[in-house]
Amino acid sequence: MINLVTKIPGNRNFGKEVEYSECYRELWSFSAYIITQICFFGCVTCQNIASIVDTSQVVDEFLANFMGESIAIAIKLSTFSSFFHHNNTMNGGIKIVKWSKEICHLKDPTILPCDPFNDQGDETLVITIGYIFSAVCFIPLCYMDLKENTATQIFSFLVLVGVCAQFIFFFVAQEGLNFENLSLWGGSWDTLFGIVLFNYSIVTAIPAWLFEKSPSISANQVIDYSTWSSTYLYILFGSLGALALPNVSQNMLSTMITGSFGVTIQIGASFFAFVIIGFGIPLFSVLTRLNLAGSGLFSVRKSNALAVIFPWGVSWIFYKSSATEQLLSWGGMVFTSVIAFLAPLLLALHTVKKKGYNQVWPICYLSQTLSDLEDPQNNNDQQKRDEKEVIALVLLLVLSALAIIISIGSQFTIPSE
Repeated sequence: MINLVTKIPGNRNFGKEVEYSECYRELWSFSAYIITQICFFGCVTCQNIASIVDTSQVVDEFLANFMGESIAIAIKLSTFSSFFHHNNTMNGGIKIVKWSKEICHLKDPTILPCDPFNDQGDETLVITIGYIFSAVCFIPLCYMDLKENTATQIFSFLVLVGVCAQFIFFFVAQEGLNFENLSLWGGSWDTLFGIVLFNYSIVTAIPAWLFEKSPSISANQVIDYSTWSSTYLYILFGSLGALALPNVSQNMLSTMITGSFGVTIQIGASFFAFVIIGFGIPLFSVLTRLNLAGSGLFSVRKSNALAVIFPWGVSWIFYKSSATEQLLSWGGMVFTSVIAFLAPLLLALHTVKKKGYNQVWPICYLSQTLSDLEDPQNNNDQQKRDEKEVIALVLLLVLSALAIIISIGSQFTIPSE
């Protein structure tokens, strides 16, 4: 993606404010620009809504753990029908409800983790105190730009390092590390590729960051170091957790938040989830606004409505519905696959083709390469670089497509009894 941004005329040193979809208008076509605008909005908005819901649930669970209970406004779906068909009256469909861990234990003590307010049933929507608290904390940050959010992102990074260190010390302090607890993909590989796709969607933020970064900062080094260090941390954290804790759930953080490993770990895990997931919400909103407004598709005001007001206005509907959870999962997976992997690779291949290297698909490319080798006049350094670039791009595109197909196909896997 960095290479593509530099190919925009006059932007060799990232002096232009070029957002993600603008690359496709400049280097490909207006149709590609519109398609990526739609996919980018779907990708980031799905992640944003999921982050809002997760952060709200963390707050509600924290209140239940340490204050005894959390509260919410419960609204039955039948209330809306009553309002529009029975003289505009709510007919008693709105009430204040409370939730505590005892409710889950009374219902089924074997179910862990215990999700807040799931006892209300699928026909009831809730606006919880956790949702309101999260909105008060993060909505003001959503209206800031990337530079204004720098301090919060630095704070989030420090929390990440500190709490991960706490977790690692906790794992090492356990009575021995049992390698029998460690598996390659947990209890099931069904969700493995989907999780990997989500964790490496950094490409959505790269164009906006390139314009904001200091000229003295090497873009390639920052992306390489951050990506590799994140990968090492994923492996280290997950492996130590599995080695130290027998029969730990695949969502280890949720187990920690329940208090299964002590109060100190519980507080650390809750703080970790609130800060790391929560401070991602403003970033998603900023990236969406920049992509919509930066290229002139919408005004800043309309972009804020779509980037900030829309996800916060609908996320409470998704708080406790399993059906909507699947919708977010599928939407995020499909849009993220396009925006973070397929679209940049296709654009890179298009730019090579646009330079005059007309055969970019594997079979056509190989046949042309063999014929070019027989003609010394075509065998120059620039063409060699183009050939190597095409080979790398085609291989990456094939591998990405396979990973995406496996990720989507795994969603249809029938669990074994």
